[in-house]
Amino acid sequence: MNTLYAVLFFMLGTLMASFAHLVGLRLPKHETLMGKSRCPACSHDLRLLDVFPLVGYLVNGGRCHFCKAKIPFSHLLVELLGGGLFLVSFLHFGFTWELPAAGILATVLIIETVSDITYRVVIDRVWIAGAVVLVMLRIVDGTFFMHLLAMAILTAFMLLAAVVGKAAFKKEALGGGDVKLFLFFGWCLTWSEGLLAIFLASLFGFLWGTAIRKNRQKEIALVPFLATGVLIAYFWGSDLIAWYLHLLGV
Repeated sequence: MNTLYAVLFFMLGTLMASFAHLVGLRLPKHETLMGKSRCPACSHDLRLLDVFPLVGYLVNGGRCHFCKAKIPFSHLLVELLGGGLFLVSFLHFGFTWELPAAGILATVLIIETVSDITYRVVIDRVWIAGAVVLVMLRIVDGTFFMHLLAMAILTAFMLLAAVVGKAAFKKEALGGGDVKLFLFFGWCLTWSEGLLAIFLASLFGFLWGTAIRKNRQKEIALVPFLATGVLIAYFWGSDLIAWYLHLLGV
């Protein structure tokens, strides 16, 4: 039975990721989320099979069924990522109140990552909607005040980092959207997991920035690194923190 549930959650994750990808691409352009999907190359309405996660891409060989234009490989990657995140969430939390929280986190992160990579925009209405639902979940599961404290500490920390960074580099070191996301992340992480997420995001961002140092003038999308750090901290942060403290003999 657990295997069946795992398969179902993977499939649900691919569906949610496909929708999240659509939201991340359309909302910043003020396009409707309703109506049929169309091929951007030939504008032909796509069949149900064409838009079905994973299957549509594989059956059509990564091309439009009608005009044979190539479909970006990122579509397949996003759907696989969503399926993987929902599967890990089920295996990690089972049927607990944390399972829907994990689904909300994964969906919001995919939307914001797609939007930031494509347009360098954080969609406020998305993370706000996610935060509202998470607040209700935290009231139900009895962790409201723990996460309220985490949200306050992490947001204050990021605001301080933004102010210090601007003073040191004489320009915006952190975008306002990146800082505001911690009003959402705090309802997913403890304050210690949040600080770990910030450290990991900074590390990954530094490594990426170093790798593409020839394009230093090019603005880097920070949300993908924040998302990576947050997901690692969310699923395995307590274990990583315990391991690190053990190394220190604490």
